[in-house]
Amino acid sequence: MKLWEMLLPLLKTQAEVLLALTEACEPSTLLAHLRKAHDGTNAPEGLMDLITSAPQNSGGRLNLLEELDALPKKLPINRELEPFLWDYQPYRLIVESQVDLESPLGSDWIDEITSLGKAWIQSLGEAVDLPADTLRSIEAPWIRFRSDCLRKIGLRSLR
Repeated sequence: MKLWEMLLPLLKTQAEVLLALTEACEPSTLLAHLRKAHDGTNAPEGLMDLITSAPQNSGGRLNLLEELDALPKKLPINRELEPFLWDYQPYRLIVESQVDLESPLGSDWIDEITSLGKAWIQSLGEAVDLPADTLRSIEAPWIRFRSDCLRKIGLRSLR
């Protein structure tokens, strides 16, 4: 599995999370907290370490734009939430970096992306005051993401 092959599942997972959040809380409250959570967030150190230590692109970038642009049409995500999908920080950092998207994907990438997704849910869930059991159910897409990616690189998920 190449790094670029993780990008579409990453976006699909985040879209599932956003949809679950819309079902769990008041839309206007969610949008306000999404905007607030987006402002002033620093780049996660672990992900930045992976990006800077990965092979860098030496030529043209892999063109995924058509497939990625079509994604919101395939998902039942509303237009108000769509910008938060594209602006999801781990996705944006990977795509905007010069990392070689043809690089093999390792479990370190999968674990870091999953950890960031779960942390994002927890911080947002606390801000909108969601119960712990609701937060755990909203984390389910990230658990599936991790299991699916690990299986594709030939590893088993033990947690």
